[in-house]
Amino acid sequence: AWRNAQEQGALAASNMLGAGKAHEAVPWFWSDQYGLTLQISGLSDEGSKVVRRDLDDGALILFHLAQDGRLVA
Repeated sequence: AWRNAQEQGALAASNMLGAGKAHEAVPWFWSDQYGLTLQISGLSDEGSKVVRRDLDDGALILFHLAQDGRLVA
C-alpha cells in the first residue's frame, strides 16, 4: 500500500502545479500469509468470469475477465 500512497502523493503534487492528470495506475498488492504468498493486480470485482489455471508447484492463477473478455484482474 505504501507504493500507492507514494504514487498518489506525486500525482497530487503534480496536479497542484497544474498538470490535470487522472490517477491511472493499476491497483495491486501482495502479502505473505502462513507460508503462502498472495498477489493481486487489477480490480477483481469488475470481472464477470473467472478462469483458473493450476500450476505444477501447487500454485494457481485466477484470471478475472470482464463481460467483453477484457482481463481486469
